[in-house]
Amino acid sequence: MVVLDIFFHNLSTLTMKKLFCSLTILCFATLTASTGRAQHSFLGARVGANLANESVDSLPSGATTSMHAGFLAGVQYEYWLDDMWSLGVQVLYDQKGVHEDINNVVDFVGTGKVDLTLNYLEIPVLAKVSFGTGSLRPYVFAGPSVGFYLSNKAHLNETFEGQTLDTTETIPDSSINSTDFSIVGGAGVSLKLGSGQVLFVDAAYALGLVNISHNQPGDNTAVKSRDIRLAAGILFPLD
Repeated sequence: MVVLDIFFHNLSTLTMKKLFCSLTILCFATLTASTGRAQHSFLGARVGANLANESVDSLPSGATTSMHAGFLAGVQYEYWLDDMWSLGVQVLYDQKGVHEDINNVVDFVGTGKVDLTLNYLEIPVLAKVSFGTGSLRPYVFAGPSVGFYLSNKAHLNETFEGQTLDTTETIPDSSINSTDFSIVGGAGVSLKLGSGQVLFVDAAYALGLVNISHNQPGDNTAVKSRDIRLAAGILFPLD
């Protein structure tokens, strides 16, 4: 279908892979080097929503994109370097994608909407700064994130020449690049319980850096993820 083709193009991600691997190695090397500082490590879970969108640099006339709500959940490890700074790694199931409205697009004289869900295994590596000294502490965080594509689903609701089509289908996996790289930044608040567990809620924005679509020859359209992640969770002390 022509309307969906704009989402699937190609861009080499070798440089981004090297950068993420280097940052990940640096993160774990820092954790290992800091074990003598008698700080605490935590392991837990987070769950929430991903308000997903995509930046498409050449949408056809008559097509517009907006947010598509998805689900995210996974585990989180956090290591405190001191009372203020910590490093963390998350492993998430993350639903990205986009909502598209169609109104007499070129080669498609009709109206409708498409909700595209792209499922990823997402691995952010984040530095966090916490403020204050009490049990309730605000914090900010930032770092790189890599997403490994898993699967997709497209829900179509279209009207063409008086006929309405409402169906769910999948896009060929070969039309989607296998990895997505993002820079993530956000803020939240945590509450440390008397028993040592930490409850938290936070929000983050993930700015996609690479083309997530596999271009056809001669097509230079770039499609990049733009996600707002809202989550809550709990962390348990390991030491």
